Amino acid sequence: MTDSKKAWSFLTEACGSYSGHGTNHENQSYKSELNLASVLDKKLLMLTSLATGLHGEMFHEEATTIGYDISGKLTMYVSSNNHPGVTPHFFDRLDIGSDGEKKLVFRFGEIADKNSFREEIFINLYPTGELEQTYWWGMAGGEFQARSGAKMQKVT
Repeated sequence: MTDSKKAWSFLTEACGSYSGHGTNHENQSYKSELNLASVLDKKLLMLTSLATGLHGEMFHEEATTIGYDISGKLTMYVSSNNHPGVTPHFFDRLDIGSDGEKKLVFRFGEIADKNSFREEIFINLYPTGELEQTYWWGMAGGEFQARSGAKMQKVT
C-alpha cells in the first residue's frame, strides 16, 4: 500500500471531534476545536477547525476538504480566514514513529523558494487517540519555520 493510501486510511480512522489548546505564531495561547468527518460516501473528508483566544478573539477559522484529486493525488484544499483563497496542499510524506505516532504532511509551494509563500500542515495522530495539527510556513522573503499548533483530545 502506498504512503498516500495509508495516510488516507489513518485519517478516515481518526474521524471525530477534538478539543485542546495551542499556541499561535505570535505566541498567544488559544482553545482549539477540530472536527474531521467523512462525507460523500467516504470520497471526501471535511475538516473544520477553530482557534479561539483566551479572551474570545478568533485567531483561525478553517473549512478544509481532503480527498483524491482527478489525477489521483491526495490533496488538502485549505480554506481559512488566514489564507487569501482556497490553497491546495498536496500530500508530501508519512512518517510513522517507533511509538506508533503517525505524522502526515501536506505541502503548498516549494519550501526552499524564499520568493513565495510556502506551507506545510502536519496532522499527527497518536496511539492515545490524540490529534495534533501544526502549521509551518514562510512568507515571501521570510524564514520557513513552525508557526502554530495545537494538540487535542478526542471528545467524540
